[in-house]
Amino acid sequence: MEILKQYQNSVSKYIEENEDSILSYGSEFRPVTILENLLMHHRSWPTLRCIITKGSKWPLEPISQCDRLQKNNKFISRGNHKSAKTYLNILKGTLEQEVSQGWMISVPLHYINKIPESELAPVGMDDKQFKILQDGSKLTKYRLTHDQSFVASIGWSVNSRVIRDKLEPLFYGGCLSRLIHYILSIRYRHPTVKY
Repeated sequence: MEILKQYQNSVSKYIEENEDSILSYGSEFRPVTILENLLMHHRSWPTLRCIITKGSKWPLEPISQCDRLQKNNKFISRGNHKSAKTYLNILKGTLEQEVSQGWMISVPLHYINKIPESELAPVGMDDKQFKILQDGSKLTKYRLTHDQSFVASIGWSVNSRVIRDKLEPLFYGGCLSRLIHYILSIRYRHPTVKY
């Protein structure tokens, strides 16, 4: 909160002025100069390049300032989903890890409405995934979820405000899913082989 105050409570100003931070746009990707050699002929490369360098901006129907603030206050009083409360210790551990690794910033709930255009979303803990151990046994894997589809009694959810006609068309969606499953099956069958 104290750091954001130095940037007029703007997360985007903070990120733009700290380009070497792990929170910076595209920090999880290889440098654009390397990716461009591989992807420059793909029809979606200009859009992807923009997302990697300037962040992701989705076309949304606007929400009034009054509705946004009331919606945030409603979520503050409501709290997170039941799964987050059921697995509270796992949630706390996950959040501590995300913050300590620099993937997430934490701010007090009372401060959220001072951040321009901020919108809260309840979190949950998804326990429908498994981690496969070396002996082949399965271990339940918990994943933090941000529910952008949850509707408060005030305003619309973020997902319901997406202007679908302005979204970039999705190509090869089924292929991507198949490739990911194929890669995971290879890693499962050959866990010690380096790529």
